[in-house]
Amino acid sequence: MILTSMYTANLTAHLTLERSFNHISELDDLLKQHEYTWGLITDRNLESMMKNHGNNKYGALVNRAAKLGSLQEGIDRVKDGKFVFIDDSSVITYNFKDSCRSLQTFTGKFQNQWAFGLQMNSPYSGVINDLILRYRESGWIVSRFDRWYKSGKAASCTSSVGSDTKFDLPILSGLFLILAIGAILSVFVMALEILTENETARDEMNVSLNKCEEKEQKLMKHRELFENEKVKIEELALHYKEEIKTLSAEHESLMSSYKDENDTKISSLEAGMKLQEEVQSDYQDVIRYAVLVLQKSLSLLTPNHHYSSTHLTVISLG
Repeated sequence: MILTSMYTANLTAHLTLERSFNHISELDDLLKQHEYTWGLITDRNLESMMKNHGNNKYGALVNRAAKLGSLQEGIDRVKDGKFVFIDDSSVITYNFKDSCRSLQTFTGKFQNQWAFGLQMNSPYSGVINDLILRYRESGWIVSRFDRWYKSGKAASCTSSVGSDTKFDLPILSGLFLILAIGAILSVFVMALEILTENETARDEMNVSLNKCEEKEQKLMKHRELFENEKVKIEELALHYKEEIKTLSAEHESLMSSYKDENDTKISSLEAGMKLQEEVQSDYQDVIRYAVLVLQKSLSLLTPNHHYSSTHLTVISLG
């Protein structure tokens, strides 16, 4: 996607500047081509600087350049076509600001400084320097430069593709090549990603299976321990059950023996009490009978005597 976007942007820029692009970006390029001629105004500071430069190629440029007599001549020859006008960037920018058919190339090889000429020790030097610094810091100079140099028709020239630009196969072949390469790379990356994901998933599955096996082994061990404990608990339960049965039998036997003893003791006690009652009853009967016999005997011994104050007391011992 990134490569396609970059190619589309470059294709748009190529189609936009196809009619005006001259493949000249440096002064050296003029010596390597035969399509364009060039020239500069004679008897100017720029001509002198190029002639006296340490690099001989600039001198060759001046020697092979067309000698122009005025600024307007250079402008007219540029408008006629197939001509390169060499001059200061500020001069070219200002004079071609209304031209949409010219292309400016700034090499930056020769720097010129503009200045105000004043008398030495002039009282206006400090004032002018201060004003220039103040205007530069406030942006006033930049705004005036844009207004004077960049407010022409060239600033509003359209950058759309011209009507005479044709989308033929050589222009679009690169786009199809990029799309094909992108599709192949996408398929390769997708296949690699699928393989990587499969390997990752397989590794994760193996790890999960190993963990499951470990957990299953631990579970089996815990189950064996549980079964062993269960057997022990069942054995203890049977043992305690037998003990409980034994204790229950002994308890029943003791209770039965205690009950028999109690029943025997109760029967003996009841029999003793019954015998005591019978003896007491018999004793009372004997006492009564003895009293009767005694009274009878007394009455027989003294029949003619009266005993008015005779009393007989019978004590019953029971």
